[in-house]
Amino acid sequence: MIHIPAYWSFDPKRDIRWDAVASLHRVRVPGRQGSALAEGQAERMKAAAKLRQLDREALRRGLKGEKKHTFLCAGFGWVPGTSARRLSRLRAEFSDQEPTEKAKIPTWKKPLRLTAKNCRLFYRSKRR
Repeated sequence: MIHIPAYWSFDPKRDIRWDAVASLHRVRVPGRQGSALAEGQAERMKAAAKLRQLDREALRRGLKGEKKHTFLCAGFGWVPGTSARRLSRLRAEFSDQEPTEKAKIPTWKKPLRLTAKNCRLFYRSKRR
């Protein structure tokens, strides 16, 4: 509950930060948890991996537009009239989780000594 003193000249758009109020209300809503969340997410991750594979195959074949959409729907066993938005949502949901190679960690022959020259790499200069 929000208490507004009588001596305020209350303007709801300027006097209350509605984004902060809304974020407090969102905290109370429970999300999916446990096996229900894990099963659905695992299914979507498998579908996203299959979609990446089908996209590569479509690119190799040179398919574009409606032919590519039909090819992707056939790969999933979906009706060709399925919305392209369903595919783009699946692409976007797991686009940051594509498999990547591990970064190579450089091995140094000598430990890095902090000198005036390389110290500038780590700290901001007080001079402007």
